[in-house]
Amino acid sequence: MTKTIAYVCLLIFVAHPTLSFGCRPIAGREYKVPTKEERYAQADLVVSGTIMHMKKAPDMEGVPGQHPYTFVVTLEVEKWVKGSGERKLDVFDTTGTDCDYSFGIHHLATEERLESSRWLLYVRRYQGRYWVITAERLK
Repeated sequence: MTKTIAYVCLLIFVAHPTLSFGCRPIAGREYKVPTKEERYAQADLVVSGTIMHMKKAPDMEGVPGQHPYTFVVTLEVEKWVKGSGERKLDVFDTTGTDCDYSFGIHHLATEERLESSRWLLYVRRYQGRYWVITAERLK
């Protein structure tokens, strides 16, 4: 019986790589990366600006279904490309998943030397908070 279970598990891992790797990119598979126009259409806000600081979001810890690595990023807005608001904007971001890069999604939380760097953020409103859809570093 134990050998049968082992063979079934092995078969699942070999035959169904999406099941065995969860959200790991599959070698050789092409993923659709949204165009800038599609990202713009998805976003509630699009802003460019400078990152002032990023900190762990302790009020999000332990929330069911919430990503375990959630951060609050404060941006000094240079330009409101879509939407309008104050000169300072707080957005939430996570470290994402292994698949995000394959879909052209970039998270601030995974970047080095974040403070004082310039970014273009595509942001969506969800459950009363602003969440980064993707971010592009500006020069």
